Amino acid sequence: MLEGRPLEPGGAAVRLPDLQFARKGEAIALSPENLAPGLDVHALPRPVALTAPEDAREAEGESGKGAATAGGYLAFKVPLVEGDRLSLGLEVRAFPPGGDRSVPISALTLHFFRQDDAWRLDAPPAALSS
Repeated sequence: MLEGRPLEPGGAAVRLPDLQFARKGEAIALSPENLAPGLDVHALPRPVALTAPEDAREAEGESGKGAATAGGYLAFKVPLVEGDRLSLGLEVRAFPPGGDRSVPISALTLHFFRQDDAWRLDAPPAALSS
């Protein structure tokens, strides 16, 4: 998802709208909440900076540029597992100027099913942007 490449061979490219708002230099700001235990973020295809939401808010306040340019970060939603089905959600979130809570500015939802010992994409990714 970070590279805009297909998740499966022959599949469509997966793009997260507004990903640029979560960039911190070369890295992408990612909230550590809801990450899989033991995930090695250094093995991801792009540099990732684990960033607590409150740190993203402070970055927005210090920059004076507004939430859209400095206070954004990626956040995984709580995964939903129902039997052999899995739903994953990833949001680009930002703090509105003067806001205490972040709001999603775009989201991507992926649905998978278990086949043998692997998770396979069940449907095309659903993306939205506000």
